[in-house]
Amino acid sequence: IPRSQGLVTQSRKTLIKGGYNLRRFIANHDDILKDVPDSDRASELKVITPATESRALGIKWLVQSDQFQYVRAPVEGVVQTTKRHILRQVSKLYDPLGLIRPVVIKGRMIFQEATKLLLSWDDPVPQSLACSWEEWWRALDTLQDLRFPRCLLGGSSEPSSAELHHFSDGSEKAYGSCSNLRSVD
Repeated sequence: IPRSQGLVTQSRKTLIKGGYNLRRFIANHDDILKDVPDSDRASELKVITPATESRALGIKWLVQSDQFQYVRAPVEGVVQTTKRHILRQVSKLYDPLGLIRPVVIKGRMIFQEATKLLLSWDDPVPQSLACSWEEWWRALDTLQDLRFPRCLLGGSSEPSSAELHHFSDGSEKAYGSCSNLRSVD
């Protein structure tokens, strides 16, 4: 925390020079926010409890446990599964941190299959593809049970060394990459 104490003030001053006013601050440690006026704090910050959360860009931050959680888009009632419907629903799965990318790619692959069939946007997809879609869509309900720690480094001291390990692979349908941070205290 000591390194973070002046970070908010310094960041705000630098960005104000460029015409950007940072506001709606939230943190899970009081010392970080000591120099932030109440008017610039997020409304969620009144009292931090186990239920305190903040949402941005499809990600929920569970403040007290310092974890991210996926927020699923609302489900729309649909009569038919069409190429347009599949693309609309898959596009709602905004995942800026890539936390659920392995799950999202399956929905995109189903859309890819629908596109290969050369159907128009509003033609129903074949029953076998519609079943795959429904199975995948229902499985998204389990994502709300996943939690991702926000902080990658543990402990209060600086690591003596840190290494990034990158892996990637691809196929005809998709590609993927993964980066791991290895730190030694």
